[in-house]
Amino acid sequence: MRSILNAQSNKDGPKQKGGTDVKHELNYIKIQPCIRHNDFLQILKKHSKKSYMYLGLFDMAGVCFASKNPKLLNEQTEKLIESVYSLLVEKLKLSNKNIFIKCFSGGNVAEVTKGKYLINKNIDKDSLSIKKWTSLGIHKDNILMDNSRDSLLTLYLHRPTPWGYRTEILYKLSNEEFLDIGTIEYFPWKPLIKDSEIIDFTNWENSCCLAAFGLERLNYLVNNLKHIREVDSISPLFNRILGDSKNKDENSAFMFTPNGIGGITAKSGMITQCIYTSTRAEGLE
Repeated sequence: MRSILNAQSNKDGPKQKGGTDVKHELNYIKIQPCIRHNDFLQILKKHSKKSYMYLGLFDMAGVCFASKNPKLLNEQTEKLIESVYSLLVEKLKLSNKNIFIKCFSGGNVAEVTKGKYLINKNIDKDSLSIKKWTSLGIHKDNILMDNSRDSLLTLYLHRPTPWGYRTEILYKLSNEEFLDIGTIEYFPWKPLIKDSEIIDFTNWENSCCLAAFGLERLNYLVNNLKHIREVDSISPLFNRILGDSKNKDENSAFMFTPNGIGGITAKSGMITQCIYTSTRAEGLE
């Protein structure tokens, strides 16, 4: 894990006058572990074969640019994509032939959000991301066009948040499955609110873009592991719970860990028990 966090890129170069320094060395910083409660429900529904798609409890590392100058957004985002490509291909030695990028294909806001926001405006496709990724060496056939909120961020989490483009970074596994390893987001717009409802959006007066990755997933790929439960931060917990469990069928059960998903334990579906089990065993060596 440490070697992944220490991977850096974009060394040297002058600073950008009047804004964020977009040419300095980028350090990916670990974010505090989070609980994605919706993933618990998804795993209960879809069960073990798709469990690797959902993180539940996970560790993440990322990097972010922010500025009060919206004119810097495109330049910052391009530099961020360069950094991410360098991290994955040059530093971690992942094959660019197996990297796929899901980008927004453009569309009407009301249609893309399935009526959540009744805004009859069209948003263009994410041309910036498409052009940048292909210029770095990602084949055009590896650009997956999407017309959903997976690639268009239109959030309202108790308070308005910036709106923008989101690209999912997928890695094609040997079994032809796609593993979601990270994301890049950048935000050209802000929503307009009336009576606690989003009624429109306009250009944002600030600039922000970010990238984030699941560390256990990069660990899994870099070390060419057969299963994510073999990651060094997951395997002790997996083995301990498997040893204590009456159910030894790894393919028909699951568990949540502080860093990802292995596969095991009870059929009870008690979310609180899963959280308690993983928290109680977090200190295992």
